[in-house]
Amino acid sequence: MTVLIGTSDGVYRANTLPFKNAEQVLDAGFVTDLRTSDTADGVFAATMSGLYHSPDNGESWTDLEVPTDSVWSVYETETEVYAGTAPAHLYRSSDRGQTWFEVKSLQEQPSRSKWTAPGDIPPRLRALGIHPTAPERLVVGIEAGKLHLSKDGGDSWAEKDDPVPDDVHHVHMISPEEFVVSTGYLGLDGMQSGGLYHTESWGEEWSRLDTGDRPYFRKTITHNGYLYASAARDAPPSWGGGADAALYESADKESLTEMTYPGGPEEVIDAWAIIDGQVVAGTVFSSEKADRSINMSTAAGSSGSVLQRTTDGEWQQVGSVPAGIHSLTFAQ
Repeated sequence: MTVLIGTSDGVYRANTLPFKNAEQVLDAGFVTDLRTSDTADGVFAATMSGLYHSPDNGESWTDLEVPTDSVWSVYETETEVYAGTAPAHLYRSSDRGQTWFEVKSLQEQPSRSKWTAPGDIPPRLRALGIHPTAPERLVVGIEAGKLHLSKDGGDSWAEKDDPVPDDVHHVHMISPEEFVVSTGYLGLDGMQSGGLYHTESWGEEWSRLDTGDRPYFRKTITHNGYLYASAARDAPPSWGGGADAALYESADKESLTEMTYPGGPEEVIDAWAIIDGQVVAGTVFSSEKADRSINMSTAAGSSGSVLQRTTDGEWQQVGSVPAGIHSLTFAQ
């Protein structure tokens, strides 16, 4: 088993968990998403400099030349590869990334003229949810530009807002009808509440799982009936020198229990994976004296820890890398 770690400085590789050293295998800048292919050999790495594919556990990489260079999300079905970019566009390939076509219908959504981000950052298609048993259903989240749902592979869309905020960071699919949405508090018409939202009805009805204490949610994952979520009190510019972050677990998807973890609350969890039957997390930490400060565009950090949940429910550190961790996956 090979563990691949997507960071603000490229992809690192470790041969086991725990590990003492990890080697850098892709120098492509900030890695926004790593995904192991379910239908073909290899791993996809979405980065701010392009979408890369490795057929050999990270030994070699090919730039798949998505039309918009900055890629923030990737997903592969049996017949298609989807890539979400910044500025926010959705691209589709039917030949494993050899040629790309834009899903132009997304640009016709009612909120399109208001898609935004702070400063000079372009809006990003950061969240891309597809359940493997229903590949024609697409859930797209834009930071910041609302949540968009399609039942026909992107031919048409339904735009969702109330109660889900506009600032969508991540979508975790549990079934074709059920998913969890992690949000921040940037709104298209002003600040919003942020939070973690759950639907079992394809967005028809929603419940908010958090209490608002730490409303800036990053990502979630589920395993063996439990939901795991990560959050911070504020957005990335406040993380320098240590964030007020939290790791939550939920057995009922109705309430969250805060858990202690190595590095918390200074380190923010920004990556999840299930590796060898265990839940694994990756963190972001930035020292006040670090050369690279936390910023709104990337949330890059000066270091990152790999954490693993043990069989008795405790969390332990099993490795570290010299950059903030934003994605995790594995390859056999």
